Amino acid sequence: VHEVTSPQAFESLPLTQGMSGNIGVRLVDVQTTSDGYQQLTGASDLAPVTIEHDYSDVLPSANVNFNLTDTTMLRFGVAKVIARPPLDELRASRTLTNWLPYTGNAGNPNLEPFEATQFDASYEWYFRDEALLGFSAYYKDVSSYIGWRQDPQTFEGITYAVATPINGKGGGITGAEVTFQTPLFFWRA
Repeated sequence: VHEVTSPQAFESLPLTQGMSGNIGVRLVDVQTTSDGYQQLTGASDLAPVTIEHDYSDVLPSANVNFNLTDTTMLRFGVAKVIARPPLDELRASRTLTNWLPYTGNAGNPNLEPFEATQFDASYEWYFRDEALLGFSAYYKDVSSYIGWRQDPQTFEGITYAVATPINGKGGGITGAEVTFQTPLFFWRA
């Protein structure tokens, strides 16, 4: 796997008194090559295979922070994100069982990454040194995810149920979190 990234970000943009943020963009160019051996449907011999796949993406992000008081903060963020498939799912090979029920699994070197646009908002209260109570909400618009599909494949007259990773259509994820962190200031050593 070869990845080229080009981060272009500003560490902090003082927008107004008590407000800061950052913006950035990441350029991703991924090229993969998967080598393996496969038995073609209906064939009895293994044949070497090499499958190449590449994709590029532009991943912008932006964050803004509001210092409401000395101890409270409001944060908002939006970003387009990706996560590459696990390497074992990109393999150009398949494994078959030789017992009943006849099953197998295979890789998929043409998988695209997980892709999503995510929105986050949080309210944070720093009620003492190193202590925090926070509430956050998020929404992720997932445009592509990786799932598994099982298909019948026949080799040497035996039909196997072969599971293969595939790209799915995506969906939305909504959630909320509560964070509490504090040192054990009441515990004397």
